[in-house]
Amino acid sequence: MALLIADINLALQIVILAFLFVSLAFKRKGKFALHGGTMLVVVVLNAASFFLVMLPSFFAQNFSALSPSIGIIAPVHGILGGIAEILGIFLVAAWGLQKTVQSCVKRRMIMRITIALWIAALALGILLYAALYGIIIL
Repeated sequence: MALLIADINLALQIVILAFLFVSLAFKRKGKFALHGGTMLVVVVLNAASFFLVMLPSFFAQNFSALSPSIGIIAPVHGILGGIAEILGIFLVAAWGLQKTVQSCVKRRMIMRITIALWIAALALGILLYAALYGIIIL
């Protein structure tokens, strides 16, 4: 049985994913201020989740004692998620300091890498959740 905080955190990550897709829709429609604002919300919510739930949980667990697969998945999940969070904070901070949209366009590749890393970390996090709480066996 999953801990309530783990359930809430998983639900929050899914909500964050929805915000991410809404933000991408704003970008495609040329609503760059709304895109930046929703990405700010995404990064802040994810940072809160990362520092308040995931990081303490990561250091409290002995993942390799659970199974060899979990011992590999957990650190990869943590590394990818940590890099994505750092890049997200950088991108939102850089966006907040810019005066024009063109200055953000230069960072398009970093934005794409950040989204790819975050989605990969989310997928591994869901797999880790399922393994830790007995939904699947790894």
